[in-house]
Amino acid sequence: MKRFIVPSLTALMLVAFMASAAAEGTSTQAGREGSVGASDPPPQNAPPQPATVQPRTTPVGEPTVPAADSKAEARAKSIRERADRMPATEREEIEKQLAESEKDVDVEAVTNGDATVAERFAAEFGVSPETLLAERTQHNVGWGGVMIARTLLGSAPTGTKVDQLYALHAEGMGWGSIAYGMGLRVGSFAAAVKTESMVARGTMKADGKPAKIGRATRVAASGRDRARAGQSNTKTTPSSPSTPSTPSTSSSPTITK
Repeated sequence: MKRFIVPSLTALMLVAFMASAAAEGTSTQAGREGSVGASDPPPQNAPPQPATVQPRTTPVGEPTVPAADSKAEARAKSIRERADRMPATEREEIEKQLAESEKDVDVEAVTNGDATVAERFAAEFGVSPETLLAERTQHNVGWGGVMIARTLLGSAPTGTKVDQLYALHAEGMGWGSIAYGMGLRVGSFAAAVKTESMVARGTMKADGKPAKIGRATRVAASGRDRARAGQSNTKTTPSSPSTPSTPSTSSSPTITK
């Protein structure tokens, strides 16, 4: 009996060991296949990925100038060129008149304070006192300069900015030259600034708009053109045909003795 039990147990243990080994082999093979499948390359028939479009950049040395800046620069160039043709005596006289009005306003600000002048100009030019105070500080000018710039802006060509006027003045151009370059009558400009100085001093009430400046007439013609114009306007009166003279006769007869 014992002879049959011992071989049977041995056979059972051997079968169990072989079954366990077979199970481990199957699990290892499955793991290998999973690893290989994860690293497999994508199928050859996969649709191509769209190419990424890079934004276009402006090449170095080719800055983009906004259209508004181009127009402003063209306007400033035109003002400079015309101002260069201003007669020296006229320039000197207008700058003297403007300086007197500018000084009067600055004295008023010292006497009665910046806030008083700022409020009067705010009511006249239609901007807030804070805007005028910031403008004065930014461009490093007195209240007289603010008055002149704002008065000039009121009659400047459409699209002109007050900062552009300050920039021209900072270049060294006088206010009168700037007005001349804009095609304005400098005499009318001086009168308008004088009016605004009265508003600053409180001797004239603000009406909510800057004093108007008249526009200059067309640039005078050259001497040759004026001479031609004079010749064309000269009228010649045709001479009347001469009337033959008749000999004079005496009314009384001659008596001979």
